[in-house]
Amino acid sequence: MATEELSVKGLSDFKLKVIALILLCFGIFSTSVVGHGIVLLGAGATANDIPLDQLTIYVVTEILSWTALPIYAWLLLSGFEHTSSLKNYVLRLLVLALITEPLYDFSVYGTAFDMRSQNPVWALLISLAVLYFFRYLRGSQMSKAQQVLGCVLVSLAAILWLLIFNVYTRFGFFPGGIVLFLFVIIFATLRSKVNTMMMTAGFVGALCVVTPAMGLVILHFRNNELGMGPMAERVFYFLYPMLLLLFSVYGVTGF
Repeated sequence: MATEELSVKGLSDFKLKVIALILLCFGIFSTSVVGHGIVLLGAGATANDIPLDQLTIYVVTEILSWTALPIYAWLLLSGFEHTSSLKNYVLRLLVLALITEPLYDFSVYGTAFDMRSQNPVWALLISLAVLYFFRYLRGSQMSKAQQVLGCVLVSLAAILWLLIFNVYTRFGFFPGGIVLFLFVIIFATLRSKVNTMMMTAGFVGALCVVTPAMGLVILHFRNNELGMGPMAERVFYFLYPMLLLLFSVYGVTGF
């Protein structure tokens, strides 16, 4: 009975998704509302042209949103392990990435197409492909050394892809997509060694302006339960593009 009671305490995947979405809203607010005025100043604007309070809110809210990165990495791994159809999971993320891309570009840069940064769903999709490749290698007849080499090579290829296409690059220098991918790989490879996993992820988070490490504190209270049905889970696929659209409209019109 004690074990059963303990299992229902803490944060389910559903609660983690709600927390991560709230944190993500800070980033959307930062770029769509606060950052919209900065974008309108044009490429020739300097820090002196931007009000200090606006610049501070812009930076703080954006950095705070990075707390969600390890949470989304964990949720992706959980989804990969629990999905009844990997094909449908990939398809949902692909459709979400395609729909979200012009909304993300407009939110960040005020235009429907811009290659300076791509939306973070692409990082989730690439991470999911790498997780599938890891699973394939583990089930193959290759030696342990060959499997490790294969995992390293495909991980480096994924990082290169994320870097070349500026997936979730923030402020022009923070590689959010790569950071999210690193969390996924750490969680996937060190899952059986919880303390090592959390310490390694904490080190990576601490190197990334600290806030991603704060997300690990939230993950510490997870209970590894789904806490939602299939319908509730799919609602989250609609919320991200809707929030991008709503915040962008508000940033442009003020309504």
